[in-house]
Amino acid sequence: FDGKLIAAIVNKLANLSGRLSYEFEGEGDNLAVTVSGTFAGESEPKTVRVTVKEAKTDNQMWKKDPHQKLVYTGATRWARRHCPEVILGIVSDDEPPAATVEAVSVTAPAAEPPIVIESAPLDLPNRIAQFKSAIESAESHDELEKIVDRINAELAMPEPAREDLKKVARQVYAGLSEPVAAG
Repeated sequence: FDGKLIAAIVNKLANLSGRLSYEFEGEGDNLAVTVSGTFAGESEPKTVRVTVKEAKTDNQMWKKDPHQKLVYTGATRWARRHCPEVILGIVSDDEPPAATVEAVSVTAPAAEPPIVIESAPLDLPNRIAQFKSAIESAESHDELEKIVDRINAELAMPEPAREDLKKVARQVYAGLSEPVAAG
């Protein structure tokens, strides 16, 4: 997909108080754009800065109209960072292909089987559901802590979803009783 589609989706569906804005500085490979967007109900904009040097590909539009390519690339990166749930894994033509993840294993104590979260990188709703299921079936504080560590390491996880999962983990954690050490 083109970056312009991603920018349009963000402007239409990301619940912004206005459209994304773009501020340029520099020139040549040091030309940079700072993309800003403020979510409704928030006062501070979220920003992403991208330079031609960081983003340039073989696409000829980088030579013909680098400002426009920076707008599209900046909007895509802004969306990946601040509202990935809105673009649902859409990949633009200027992004490198994502590596496919077959499975991620969180190692539990030897007596327990490992917790496996299976998912493709673009299947965020399924990944969130699998994390929630793993949390709800956790049998120890250690197991829960390892799941939360994995959630925190999940780069594509939107912050609201991460916080929701951690809230569920805190509730389960409070309900678990740890064995009392003999002594």
